[in-house]
Order: sequence, then C-alpha cells, then structure tokens
Amino acid sequence: MQFAKVQGSALAVLGLLLLALQGYLYVSGLRPAERPTATPSLNVPLERKTVYVPGVIGLLALGLGVYLVIAPGRRARNDETQPTKTSSGLPM
Repeated sequence: MQFAKVQGSALAVLGLLLLALQGYLYVSGLRPAERPTATPSLNVPLERKTVYVPGVIGLLALGLGVYLVIAPGRRARNDETQPTKTSSGLPM
C-alpha cells in the first residue's frame, strides 16, 4: 500500500468534515419549528430519517482513515526479521 498514509489522511479529513456537517445539522435542528404542529402525524418525514447519515459515514471514514495511517507502521514493526542463529542457538 504505497499511498496508504495519504489516502488515510484524506479519509480522516473527510470524516471530520462530515462530522462537522452532522454537528451543524444537529444544532440547526434544535431551533423551534415556526409552523404549529397541532396534530402529530404518523408519517415520519424522509429528512428526519436521513439526518444521521453524514455522522455515520463520517465516523466510518474517520475510523478507516486512522486505520490506514496506523496499519503500515504496525505491520513494519511486526515484520522485523530476527537474526539468524547458529547451530548452537546463538545469534550470528
């Protein structure tokens, strides 16, 4: 994975942007509704169902981006070769 750190960083930034968008949507949704809602409707609007999509995708992108940045370093540490040993068991 030659560009894992670059792609991981880009995914992490995208995730942070989507989480910021989710925060904005949450804060803007806290304002009271201007139109009166005397009778509760049984149909949930599509906007209410999809309001959490940027946050979920943002968390997934952030997690995958962090994994791509960290994974190559962990793999390189684990792949360190041990020194060859002689027939007596001592390293060369």
